[in-house]
Amino acid sequence: MSKVKCFHCHQYGHYATNCPQKKKNKQVVGSSAGEALASQFELDFSLIACLVSSVMGSVWFLDSGVSFHMTGDRDLFSDLEDKDLGVHIEMGDNGRYSATGIGTISFERESGKPFVLKEVMHVLGLNKNLISVAMLEDKGYDVVFSEGKAFLHSKTTGETQKIGVRVRNLYHLHVDGCAAMAGKAEGLVSQDDGELWHGRLGHLHHGALKILQQITTGLPKGTLAQSDQCKGCALAKFVKATFHKKDSRTTTILERIHTDVCGPFSVASTAKHRYYVIFVDNFSHKC
Repeated sequence: MSKVKCFHCHQYGHYATNCPQKKKNKQVVGSSAGEALASQFELDFSLIACLVSSVMGSVWFLDSGVSFHMTGDRDLFSDLEDKDLGVHIEMGDNGRYSATGIGTISFERESGKPFVLKEVMHVLGLNKNLISVAMLEDKGYDVVFSEGKAFLHSKTTGETQKIGVRVRNLYHLHVDGCAAMAGKAEGLVSQDDGELWHGRLGHLHHGALKILQQITTGLPKGTLAQSDQCKGCALAKFVKATFHKKDSRTTTILERIHTDVCGPFSVASTAKHRYYVIFVDNFSHKC
């Protein structure tokens, strides 16, 4: 063995198949591949989290030029009275929208007391959610914009709370968008919400849904438990049964014949046929 030269490390005393240097390289490559896979999973998981947060985020604008609180999404209301208010809203694009109802919307913030908007108009066709600064002042509040933040100061209690942040040249209401969307359900998770979000996120397993609730905003609060077996996941995990080998073999020609019919074809043959039949002999494998 002292004259045997390894073609991998060019050392004497062993073959390339038993080279210790080669085994070390495999371990390093395997470790790197595992780290790369874990890193990619973390990246994909973060992307899903960002998508959920952006899709479910309900953006509200603090507007000093609008006369009333208004939104076009009736699902945001915790209390809504449908009635013709006789009010037509004129927007900057010269569009006219009719107010079809008025109600209350509650926002649950990440910290502090819930922020409640009353006398919010439901304006059919409106694509933006607008909060009127003038109406807040009429309710006894001062709205202060300072250093990229919006504060609401109560004249009666003297309490001040942050209600918004500046995004470019507009001030957004800084609340949990999902809390506003789930206001009519009082933030409770229904029995089917677990399966609903499982399907929305590409059949993400329920353990990852729990983690997603902790690192993102937009998912409903509560336990997104698995209420029933997912039919899509069950079908995707089906494994085709193997064909077991048969001990009986043919010994002569024409002892066993396999046949199949194919068709109909959309285009007929020159003889006006749309089907064909095939016969295969099991012993000779000839047609």
